[in-house]
Amino acid sequence: MRNWIIKITSFNDLKNKWLLCLSVIIFATTLYIDYKDHPSYTPFAILLCYGFAIVIAGMWSIINYINHIKIHAMYRKDHDLASFVERLAMDKDEKAELLAYMEDFKADLIEQGKSSEEAAKIALHHFTMQEFEKLAKDSTIFKLPAHYYLWGYTALLAVVFIFTLILVNLWTSPVIMVVIEATSFAYAFGFATVFFMYKVIDMMIYKKL
Repeated sequence: MRNWIIKITSFNDLKNKWLLCLSVIIFATTLYIDYKDHPSYTPFAILLCYGFAIVIAGMWSIINYINHIKIHAMYRKDHDLASFVERLAMDKDEKAELLAYMEDFKADLIEQGKSSEEAAKIALHHFTMQEFEKLAKDSTIFKLPAHYYLWGYTALLAVVFIFTLILVNLWTSPVIMVVIEATSFAYAFGFATVFFMYKVIDMMIYKKL
């Protein structure tokens, strides 16, 4: 359960926040103007603004995924076992246990004649390509794949949506409350959609490896 919380609340895993914020601002502003000035119909220019906000959000989702691939590549190039383990979403005890395991594996390789750097490379490769799958069967450490922080953002926006929905239905609310309600719902749905999109891409990449 603790690892679920760590994964879901890893909000810093979301990259290029400014681009996503730009999308939210454009969407919310457009929605406000639409509700305020055009309650009975939606002009074409407003539709274009909605589309622009969605396109920016789509661009963000692509760039965000690419950045995570770069980070993953950086992990694979990193030969410092302690640095590698420190980046993983685990508690201190699990990190210590994993680091001890990898250091022992590295020490065995050095005894077999490998250099320290070469042994570290092999240990990391062995761990990432084989031990993840083995440990996942018997441990909760690796049951959660990447991108689960998206569910954290989905949950936060869902709470905002439910709260504003209650207010809007109980009292006569200003347009801004309706805008917050609709925007939070739209982007909560968007985060959930992006998660499944990422998982599909992950599966496609894994099949190619």
